[in-house]
Amino acid sequence: MSSPWLEARRGGITGTDAAAILGLTSFRTPLEVWAEKTGRIVPDDLGGIERIQWGNLLEPVVIAETNRRTGRELLELERWSDAMPHGRLEAFDHHGEKKAMIFSARFPWLRVTPDFVQASWRPLPWLAEQRQLDGPGIGEAKALGSHARKEWRTGATLQYNLQVATNILAAGLAWGTFGALIGGQTLRIFDYAPKPQVLEGLAIRLERFWLEHIVADVQPAASASERDTRVLEKLYPERKHEAALNLEGKQWDIFARDIVRIDQERSALRKQERELAARQARVENQLRQAIGSAPTAQTEGGVVFDFPTVRADAYTVKAKTYRKLRRR
Repeated sequence: MSSPWLEARRGGITGTDAAAILGLTSFRTPLEVWAEKTGRIVPDDLGGIERIQWGNLLEPVVIAETNRRTGRELLELERWSDAMPHGRLEAFDHHGEKKAMIFSARFPWLRVTPDFVQASWRPLPWLAEQRQLDGPGIGEAKALGSHARKEWRTGATLQYNLQVATNILAAGLAWGTFGALIGGQTLRIFDYAPKPQVLEGLAIRLERFWLEHIVADVQPAASASERDTRVLEKLYPERKHEAALNLEGKQWDIFARDIVRIDQERSALRKQERELAARQARVENQLRQAIGSAPTAQTEGGVVFDFPTVRADAYTVKAKTYRKLRRR
């Protein structure tokens, strides 16, 4: 179900859109962002996912502990506007929850919803050396799975840095901070202060996407992602009884040449795919032949091949027994 806050997000680029627009996250794609912003598809409802629910429940805890450990003052929502030279604050009701959105004064297409704002910077007590930062800082609280422990060892990952950089850009501030609870047991806190040229470059690329794709209503090129496959299935769910698309004529010249290149590339890739599949099948059969009836085999380099017997029970197909080759 939509809400005024979700509608406001759809009307511009947000912090979570940045990494997707730049093609730097596996969770969304540029084509997906375009389809959502232009109203072609409805964003997935993540509210029923348990990890998202836990993230929402733990967010206040992460914010409180981040501020306690850093010794920094948490800026109350009513004071956010005073701290942001380039941001206009507007509050929204989102299914009974109050959401604050910052609208950029410099970039009308930019709007973000940070988790918290710290009134001023203080050095992190556990770091011996760190750069002094000025003014208020914009914050993000995360609750992540244990898999993130390695990725967040020395700092936030790129997609989250981009989120905070976009928030900084919208608010007109100089730095941001992360509080990330990992695996429900480890809190890691990092400051992030992107250089001005990084922020300007980010603004140029995001604005270009907004004007060239959202405003102009032009689809960005699809990627190899399965997400784009699903987006295209939603955009074109069925074949319509229309006249065949004619790619001849002046207005289609550029597009037609591109289609020819894409078709030639597709044919070449399918040929390579068949050749590689044949080579793989031959090599795997040679491995089966070498292993014979042994359960496993090991090379001098320490690679182990399992060759267990697998039984497929009878459901809609006839029951059968076969062996499955696996490399460890």
